[in-house]
Amino acid sequence: MDVNDAINQLQSLAGSHPYIALALILFLIGALVRGKVALIFYALGGLALLKSFGLVDTFFSFLKEVPSLIESALGGV
Repeated sequence: MDVNDAINQLQSLAGSHPYIALALILFLIGALVRGKVALIFYALGGLALLKSFGLVDTFFSFLKEVPSLIESALGGV
């Protein structure tokens, strides 16, 4: 597979599943950079995957419930 074929496949993926293609690009950039900047690209790629599967609202509602879950697990310490 040459570079043109890879670019054409990525373009067709972006046409049918734009957030998955965005996640792949962000993960690739994260692999190419170093340090804490890479973590930002990985996190953004993860959010793009959540968006592609429609799980963003579920994820944010879970994050809102985490403090109450911790409080109930610790017994109101």
